Amino acid sequence: MTLLVEDYEQQYSALIAKITAQISHLNIAPKSSRHELIKGINGNCEEARELLEQITLEIREAPPEQRASLTSRVSCYEVELKRLQQEFQKSKNSTLGASNLESDDDFDDIGFQDDSNRRLLDNSERLERTGKHLEEGYRVCLETESLGSSVLQDLSTQRETIQRSRSRMQQMDVDLGRSSRILNFMMMRSLKEKIILAAVGAVFILAVSFSIYYSMK
Repeated sequence: MTLLVEDYEQQYSALIAKITAQISHLNIAPKSSRHELIKGINGNCEEARELLEQITLEIREAPPEQRASLTSRVSCYEVELKRLQQEFQKSKNSTLGASNLESDDDFDDIGFQDDSNRRLLDNSERLERTGKHLEEGYRVCLETESLGSSVLQDLSTQRETIQRSRSRMQQMDVDLGRSSRILNFMMMRSLKEKIILAAVGAVFILAVSFSIYYSMK
């Protein structure tokens, strides 16, 4: 189960890196290749969403002690994918404006080159920020997982303590039951001895009484 989720996560990370690079390239790509590039980004975004759905399904079958940390990681992944989709939409709208400029005969080639360089720098910075966001999200996931493991360990320790206390209580109940049976046995034996002693005393008194009676005749 865990290995399968990790495999999905690796595929997802590779897709996110690919989408980020494609968005950066979209801003400087020539008009002839933008349509295919946009189509490829849409396909990769859809594949990333499907991977997140697969991870979510696997989490439902995961052990309870792992489910919280895995769910937190998927939430980080969903936030990152949504941010990339918004960035893609902005870049796509921006490139549509650039396409209109390309159809203008008075478009200045030097200005376009400068603008492309500027966009390339902006995309490089955006790519760097995306990498930092991924690292931060991964760090938060690790911290959440560590905290969840610590809580689960504390709960496990408390559970063992409760189980030991319960075992001691059960042993005390057994000991009390045994002591109660022994005490009842001793009381019954004492009662029997008293009855026997009373019977012997009665017989003795009758014997003495008969002896006195016959001796006086």
